Amino acid sequence: MKIDVRGLDCPEPLIRVKKFLDANPGKTFDILLDSPVSCGNVSRFLKSVSREFDSLDESGYVRFAVKGDSAASSSLQPSAPITAVISAETIGRGDEVLGRVLMHAYLKTLPQLHGSVSAVVFLNGGVKLACSGSEFLNALTELSGAGVELLVCGTCLDYFGLIDELKIGTVSNMFEICSVVANSAHVINF
Repeated sequence: MKIDVRGLDCPEPLIRVKKFLDANPGKTFDILLDSPVSCGNVSRFLKSVSREFDSLDESGYVRFAVKGDSAASSSLQPSAPITAVISAETIGRGDEVLGRVLMHAYLKTLPQLHGSVSAVVFLNGGVKLACSGSEFLNALTELSGAGVELLVCGTCLDYFGLIDELKIGTVSNMFEICSVVANSAHVINF
């Protein structure tokens, strides 16, 4: 079996490898990678789930030959549910394009935590991610489909004139948001 993740942007190579491992525990397979960043990410992940592998340089790419002697779970699940709070359209300060790339990667990675994310709260500029024209709607749809509650601040929507533009999630209020955050074991803020 072979997984070809060449040419894919982070975090897609790792997500595809993880999904394969979840569906095929203990199987032997090859992974074809062409990015040094992806090689490092996949290598660390395979070690974290106790999978042995050999790294072989091929012509223009790297092949990981993953041994099938471990049935360890590939779950990246924290010990308790978490709530993510998103208060901007991008992650970090500096380059806006990079910030959007990071937000895409973050939203794409959250569903891979297998049920440990209970809610995502959108505040301030973060509410724009759940509205018409947002490039993040597909990722949010995947989160919602995985059972993650999407709470969008009504005051923030109103402030930006976006009440009628909300495409996904539930219009919420600060009392509900504070309750969800207070009852979470872990909170991640972006």
